[in-house]
Amino acid sequence: MREALCVIPARGGSKRIKNKNIRPFLGRPMIEYAIETALESGCFKTVLVSTDREDIATIAKNCGALVPELRPAELSGDYVGVMAVAQYHYQAQIMTGQRYNAIGCVYATAPLLTADTLRSAYQALISSDADFCLSVTHFAYPIQRALAKNRDGHLQMREPDALNLRSQDSETFFHDAAQFIWAKPAPLVKGERPMSSPRCLPFEIPCYQVQDIDTEDDWRRAELLYQMLNTTETA
Repeated sequence: MREALCVIPARGGSKRIKNKNIRPFLGRPMIEYAIETALESGCFKTVLVSTDREDIATIAKNCGALVPELRPAELSGDYVGVMAVAQYHYQAQIMTGQRYNAIGCVYATAPLLTADTLRSAYQALISSDADFCLSVTHFAYPIQRALAKNRDGHLQMREPDALNLRSQDSETFFHDAAQFIWAKPAPLVKGERPMSSPRCLPFEIPCYQVQDIDTEDDWRRAELLYQMLNTTETA
């Protein structure tokens, strides 16, 4: 089963939470969780960490990941997407003679991701005619009833026609769970991307297993969720 390439993007330029990728999360560097999950999944021939910093590279190597080189500066900017990073490393690995049937881009800050989830999404992609498989979760509240502030600072509905819409009658919408993206090689090399692709499978993850981490509140919430989930599994 180990036929895929894992790329874990982990640059050192986090703005909102300093050193987010290696900051201790419940006593361990955050990136350790992603590397451990990728290795445990059994999907990958190579688990590769892409970083522009030596300290992150050292931690990644100590966890069993490959760090072939530090990421070039042109791939370390604030607006460089994770798929561009995955494409670069996939093509570099191909140049060394490696061959893979899929590329899994795993986020360095996804401690709630499990090996079972990653493996199931991989199987979903390779057994389908899709080009990508994206981790998603549904919005916890009907977004049709979203509120926004107007110029006067007062609330108004973004969609006034949804005022009397019952939650059970509302269409379900999803957002990126920021845990992983699976891609087949050909569309990745062509520069195609999951969000704009007409051939992207959703892999839905329960809301209680998802936490985007951009603030200190997010960080603490993620720690609490991790403790809850792992206590439940081992109880």
